[in-house]
Amino acid sequence: MGKNREIKHPYFKSISLTNIRSFGSKQTIELNPRWNIITGENGTGKTTVLKALALPLFFQEQWEKSLRYFSQEDFRRNGGTQKSEINYEIESISEHNKFHLFPTFESVISYKNNKSFTPLNIQAFGAVRPISKKGITSEQEFPAFTLFEENNTIWNPEEWLILSNYKALRDTKYRPNFEKIEEAIKNIIPDITEIRYPKEGRTRVEFKTPYGWVEYHQLSLGTRTLTAILIEFMDRLIQEFNSISRMLTSPNMTNPFEMSSILIIDEADSHLFPVLMKSSFKYLEDTFTNTQFIIATNNLILLELAKEFTTKKSINVIRLLRNGNEIKVEKIASKKFYDNKYNSISSLYIS
Repeated sequence: MGKNREIKHPYFKSISLTNIRSFGSKQTIELNPRWNIITGENGTGKTTVLKALALPLFFQEQWEKSLRYFSQEDFRRNGGTQKSEINYEIESISEHNKFHLFPTFESVISYKNNKSFTPLNIQAFGAVRPISKKGITSEQEFPAFTLFEENNTIWNPEEWLILSNYKALRDTKYRPNFEKIEEAIKNIIPDITEIRYPKEGRTRVEFKTPYGWVEYHQLSLGTRTLTAILIEFMDRLIQEFNSISRMLTSPNMTNPFEMSSILIIDEADSHLFPVLMKSSFKYLEDTFTNTQFIIATNNLILLELAKEFTTKKSINVIRLLRNGNEIKVEKIASKKFYDNKYNSISSLYIS
């Protein structure tokens, strides 16, 4: 098996797009098993790439009902004579798979039962991430709904914390995972040092900050958004872990946050100050050891910070460039990237 012995989880090794939206002739993006940052000017196809990477979710039997989120317009290219095609290359511990997708409604419906497809534990968050004012509903089961439909909302963190605290008080097996999620919030959000659930008055969650105890709605937008994404990501890992554990007689993993997963975030910088981004991504790397991170950003500061929040400098930077009526893919060599400072990284956009 050679190199495959070193790979602990399935991940995207590459994706190729032909005649998809702004992409005309075939363009291939090579991906790193850990950190991938996709950058480029507005309209160069960053979101298209992320949607294409999340598309395999529709082929997995448990997400069949979520085909309502799929639209040909997300992938259709106006003009051109080539057939639209998306190719994926998946690598895992025991096998090396290649498969093809032709994105039409008919092919998605027929392709989902293809036994050669390698199921992937994908979660994706779109650039527009409003937080639900209602509860966690069945409408929010699809793990990429904000990427494909901007009007959808991410989970309401306050309601989740209240319900999970109630469950943890009664279920000793659930308590450790709930405490890990609380700990994650405190590690990623520097201003939050404690979380409590007052018994008097109306049901609510309060967070201890340098300004005293505040309610959830009093936190900044960036804090609320990051908390919502973190809770949803970790909760889905717990659910997947529990589902797999029930099928195994002797599971060899005890930490659900070490499960194989792929986390996709569009415009990861949209609500976060750079210092907060640095601490957030460092914690993500240390906690989710078998997760492949794929994020899109326009923020040059995030690119500069990237070399600091990855302990092994295991990061892949991809630039999308407009070339006439097509988009070209350029991989930024790691040495070139890490030898640059912030003021010269801006040349990535104007060279």
